[in-house]
Amino acid sequence: MRKVAAITFCILIAFLIGCTSSAVTPEYIRTDNEINSVFEAHKERIFAIYRNFLLRETELSGKVVYKVSVNPSGVVRDCKIYQSNINGYILPELIKDHILKMNFGVVPGGEIFTFLYPIEFFSPNAKWDNENFGEGKILAN
Repeated sequence: MRKVAAITFCILIAFLIGCTSSAVTPEYIRTDNEINSVFEAHKERIFAIYRNFLLRETELSGKVVYKVSVNPSGVVRDCKIYQSNINGYILPELIKDHILKMNFGVVPGGEIFTFLYPIEFFSPNAKWDNENFGEGKILAN
C-alpha cells in the first residue's frame, strides 16, 4: 500500500519545500521527520549551491521536483529530476548530485523507499506573499 505525506522546511533566501513521500514497505516506513531531518542537515550546502547561482543570475527562481529512491542501508539509490521549471541551468543537476550523496540511515528489514521532494527557489528580489509560504502540495507518484 502506498502512503503519501507532506514535508516542509525552508531556508533563508531559497525556500526548500519538501513534500510527498510514498513507499511500499510492510515492516517500516521512513517518516516525514526522518526525511526532513536529512534535508535539514544538508540545507547549508544546497543553499550554497543556489547562492553561487544567484551571483550570476540574480533573478533565478523556480521549482524542481526530485524523485528520490533510498536503499534500506540509507544510501540514495537513485535521484531523478521529476519535474522542473528551471530550464537551461545546471542548478537542478548540481542539487541532484548532492542529493545522491545524502544518507538517510539504516532501516533494518526495510525496502527501497521512494518519495518526491519539491524544492522551490526564490530570488532575493522575489515578492514574499502568501503564495510563497504554506504547506507543500501532495503530488501523485
